[in-house]
Amino acid sequence: MVDFTQSWIETLSRVSASTIVTAGDRHPAFAPVALDAGVLKFRTVAKNRAERGGRIILIGNGGSLAIAMHLATDFALAGWPSIAFGDPVAITSHTNDFGSESNFTKQFELIKLGYADMVVAMSCSGKSANIIDAVKFARAANNYVVTLTGFEPDNPLRLLGALNFYVPASEYGFVQLAHESILHAACDIENGWSP
Repeated sequence: MVDFTQSWIETLSRVSASTIVTAGDRHPAFAPVALDAGVLKFRTVAKNRAERGGRIILIGNGGSLAIAMHLATDFALAGWPSIAFGDPVAITSHTNDFGSESNFTKQFELIKLGYADMVVAMSCSGKSANIIDAVKFARAANNYVVTLTGFEPDNPLRLLGALNFYVPASEYGFVQLAHESILHAACDIENGWSP
């Protein structure tokens, strides 16, 4: 008899460990980085941004937004000032007034996205128009952008970050939990966790 739960957990572990990381401001898809090095890079940038008075701003839709809200709290506890754009009033009013593609971009404008800020954008498909629009806005403002995606390897969001984590899976649960694990790893290492 197949142990479905054990198999599912093993698949999650394999998929998470298979995450492909790319880095570089010009052509990130062509600059591979080891997963551990990518997580440590995230940690270093987050720490440096916090020391310069910057914030980590996390965005996502649906389950990715739930992860963003959770990790914003954990990052703040690690000493990295963080916020997630999860206020339903802000999201729905900006969507109503400015269109769904601009709901995060408008929030960036209102909080006066600063040069020292770091934007963390999550989208399982890497095709969410509001996330892509927000990332383009952040890049134009010279912000450091981290993307976390899945599904298709050539998704457009994956090509927009200075640091990109691509999870090679097409199931939402695996992609989202891998994203959360990656971000938790950066935070937990900052808090002193070691193997």
